[in-house]
Amino acid sequence: MGFINIDFMKFGELRLDLRKPLPFKDNSVDYIYSSHFFQYIEFIDSTAIRCLSDYYRILKKGGKMRMIIPDHEKLLKAYANNDIKYYINFIRIDNKL
Repeated sequence: MGFINIDFMKFGELRLDLRKPLPFKDNSVDYIYSSHFFQYIEFIDSTAIRCLSDYYRILKKGGKMRMIIPDHEKLLKAYANNDIKYYINFIRIDNKL
């Protein structure tokens, strides 16, 4: 099986609310890629912990998880300081993925 694109909005193949348990069997997923998601959920009410626990539940032993979480403070500082080099490097790194 290939990748399944999950999204809260209608953009994904599977529309899910990741604040709720994922509808996958335990130890059934080889790879989880999470991009620009965790900055939107609450850490105070344990939503992030519950979500990560669910990722762990469905991930096979030896499976991999990659998370992309932007550092907004760093981005804003580079923007405020007109740091073009930061953004050029950011683009180069992103294009290598």
